[in-house]
Amino acid sequence: MLTIEDLRKIENVYDAIQYSQEFYPKYVLPPKKPRLKKDHFSDDAEKYAKDLKEYEIKYEEWEKDDNQIKEKTIEINTIVIEYIKEAAGFESIPNKSKDKVWSKAWVDGHSAGFYKVYLELCELVDLF
Repeated sequence: MLTIEDLRKIENVYDAIQYSQEFYPKYVLPPKKPRLKKDHFSDDAEKYAKDLKEYEIKYEEWEKDDNQIKEKTIEINTIVIEYIKEAAGFESIPNKSKDKVWSKAWVDGHSAGFYKVYLELCELVDLF
């Protein structure tokens, strides 16, 4: 499990963010839903019904796994964000400005990744 202490031990922010990537769970594709052929017979319909029941069981299992993956991803993101804020000196700015500063850094940088958010945040913190 990743901790903020693990990230603090790494010399630079870029490497720490790269290191955190190793902890993200792998995304698993949902099972494929069976289809009934256009020109089907009763045997095809029976097989489809059986396959559909199996699919429903597999899909339910996949949903549970997917929710666990999402929760783990949120945990890791929260740790990385906390680390980024700490490394950028975010706590040194006035409390009344924190929400706006973080929102601006996030909006301007998140599409390019956490390191870009960090760079944007550093620029904004430097203004204070």
